[in-house]
Amino acid sequence: MAIKLKHIASAVALTTAMTAAPAMAEFKVVGYFPTWQGDVNSIPYDKVTHINYSFVLPTANGGLQPLEGGEQRLRTLVQRARAAGVKVQIAVGGWNNGDDSAFVALSGNSGSRANFIRNLMNMVDAYGLDGVDLDWEYPEAGAEANNFKILMRELGSALHSRGKILTAAVTATDFPGSVDADVINSVDFLNLMVYDLGYPHSTYQHAQNALTHWKYNEGLPQHKAVLGVPFYSHKDWVAYKDVIARYGAGAAQRDDAGGLDYNGQPTIRAKTELALSEAGGVMFWEISQDTRDDTSLMKTIWETVDGDTPPNPGGITVQAESYAYMSGVQVEPTTDAGGGQNVGYIDANDWMSYPAVNIPQAGTYTVEYRVASLNGGGRLQLEKAGGSPVYGSVSIPATGAWQNWRTVQHKVNLPAGPLQFGIKALSGGWNINWFKVSKSN
Repeated sequence: MAIKLKHIASAVALTTAMTAAPAMAEFKVVGYFPTWQGDVNSIPYDKVTHINYSFVLPTANGGLQPLEGGEQRLRTLVQRARAAGVKVQIAVGGWNNGDDSAFVALSGNSGSRANFIRNLMNMVDAYGLDGVDLDWEYPEAGAEANNFKILMRELGSALHSRGKILTAAVTATDFPGSVDADVINSVDFLNLMVYDLGYPHSTYQHAQNALTHWKYNEGLPQHKAVLGVPFYSHKDWVAYKDVIARYGAGAAQRDDAGGLDYNGQPTIRAKTELALSEAGGVMFWEISQDTRDDTSLMKTIWETVDGDTPPNPGGITVQAESYAYMSGVQVEPTTDAGGGQNVGYIDANDWMSYPAVNIPQAGTYTVEYRVASLNGGGRLQLEKAGGSPVYGSVSIPATGAWQNWRTVQHKVNLPAGPLQFGIKALSGGWNINWFKVSKSN
């Protein structure tokens, strides 16, 4: 704690407006499901509105390669989805080890484009699909972007004339600049891949930034913006279900168990609430990476969208390092129970603000803080993100070392509904690992 490197994040106050959730028929919950893994019979069809079956690969002359996993797998998925009222699209392309040469070739030739569209329409008819999700990663600016625009216009026209839908998967900031107004007009919606963006690879701030970019820089209407979230850690490419298997159910309440960077339930819930306010849906990669118990991220999304999130009798725990914005602090590994990281290097007037959590009812709550301080003398203030109102403050005792942890608490009065907390250091010299909000008896 002797040397401190200041990192100043955006000091913009968080004043996100809370709006009523749109009806389920309007808000989309889109799950990708791969051809090569997962059981189509174990998909929670009651927790999605759309499934993108991923992927069929194109050929340079506009043909389609045989489906990995076979035809019957897709037929079974469509049958199960139909029974649940879920739409199924075929996703075309994908990362494919960075090889987009088939897209480059077919899109630049009118005959190959026509062949490609004809083959896709035949596939839609043969399997009873609802549409196509085009996942070209990525058309470069210039000729490729222009050919992409033509392809999307022609494919959209063919699909829409048959009552089918066209969507596309795109990056968080339209890199490398291939989506314009013509493409936006051609699609029913865009799936924004707001992940794989560094370490940690998919934060709440990333989600906010992406929606702001697509709205103001690209002119994407709210109902066509579907916010993508990951069901995996980018570091080491570990599926969320395997994170939980390794580190236990408690890992669902954080974003960083074992140094992995994934989204736990609080972040997924907060992103879903953000999408309800500022987008037209939520998308995730991918269904088979989820758990099938109370730690499920699909369950978290659906309950948030459906307004049926049950109260948590054990309280709401927020990992200190899962802030959306901060000023002055740093994260570091912790030796506290559960491992992961804590926030430290805290001076007076440093602060963190957090994604929204749902307070089920107005009243008195106990807020606990897991803290450590060599000499004590610090004091933290709990406030609404942005600084007002202030809910209360608590002193930080001396614990004897920077990794000797104690829990301190106080009671505060909180309003009901989504609430973005802020923690401010009235005086510094302490570390914090987590805080927990519980209804007082």
